[in-house]
Amino acid sequence: MRWTKTLNMVEAHAEGEVGRVVTGGILDIPGSTMLDKMIYINEVDDSIRRFCVFEPRGYAQMSTNLLLPPTRPDADAGFIILQGDQAHAMSGSNCICVTTVLLETGILEMKEPQTTVRFDMPAGLITATAQCKEGKCESVELDMNPSFVQALDVQVATEQFGTLKVDIAFGGIFYALIDCAQLGISIERSSAKKIVEIGCEVQRQKNSK
Repeated sequence: MRWTKTLNMVEAHAEGEVGRVVTGGILDIPGSTMLDKMIYINEVDDSIRRFCVFEPRGYAQMSTNLLLPPTRPDADAGFIILQGDQAHAMSGSNCICVTTVLLETGILEMKEPQTTVRFDMPAGLITATAQCKEGKCESVELDMNPSFVQALDVQVATEQFGTLKVDIAFGGIFYALIDCAQLGISIERSSAKKIVEIGCEVQRQKNSK
């Protein structure tokens, strides 16, 4: 059998959110900044995203983090988040996963009791402070980009759920936040399927504008 592409990956998760890390097999992505590289994946060639996140190597509920050389001198490493829809600029849980993998595999030196890792990401410079003990990364605190509200009570017309009010906010990427009370449900296990359906419908409608 002849290999056409080989990637090295380390499996990681943050409280159950899977954030696999590609540690080898990709030299770089075209672009002078990490934002340029993300745009290249989303608008020019997303073959590496599809290779990593689609079955049989991936699935819809996970992320794959693509480690890259930093493009700025004040960063220790760069990475881009690959998900089922596109490449994304920022994610807290994925920063935790990447920090843990970099330190526990020795890609970056772990210093106990605390190690600081600075990430070059499409959303900007993110600083992770890891609490470390006996070769393990026990917890990670993040100094992220400022979050802000873009718009409140935005009307979104959906086919299945009627017109909903959503708040648009930025927390590394843009989110549409929905108060479940307007649909007569609460955030609990029994409502999980419906919450996913609502979120997917709102995302489709917003992305189509």
